[in-house]
Amino acid sequence: MLSWLESTPYAEWIQISLYGWAINLTFHALGTATVIGIIIVTGLRLLGLFQPLPYTLLYKLLGLAWFGVAINVFTGFSLFMSNATHYVFDDITFIIKMTFVISGITTIWYTRKVIKRDAVAWEATGTASSLGVKLAIGSFAIWTCALIAGRLVAYL
Repeated sequence: MLSWLESTPYAEWIQISLYGWAINLTFHALGTATVIGIIIVTGLRLLGLFQPLPYTLLYKLLGLAWFGVAINVFTGFSLFMSNATHYVFDDITFIIKMTFVISGITTIWYTRKVIKRDAVAWEATGTASSLGVKLAIGSFAIWTCALIAGRLVAYL
């Protein structure tokens, strides 16, 4: 199946064209910047910064992160298709990256769920709960590792 993916016209276009890889990689970087930027703002608010930003607004902000995730799913799969066999069987860095990305996406989903449930209470007390703080720190760690592993895929 991996060989079949690599031999599709779309994957071949990404492999050999002047623009296929560059276009997908550019949009992949933009999607990553969207996700990481939103994670940083959300996390810093949960840690007590950006106090004028209501906790209830973080739910909507994290909803925008799904836009970045969607871009990255499409462009990431497109890039993967161009060399699928190598990524699955020869590139442990890619496997590590994907483990962190899946963990990060799960963390976005769970953080958004917690914010929807607890944001009003946090507004009343003026501070996020210890769970909110742990989710912020965990998200920072997970997405930092995903970002580093993603960059290393190109070099290792």
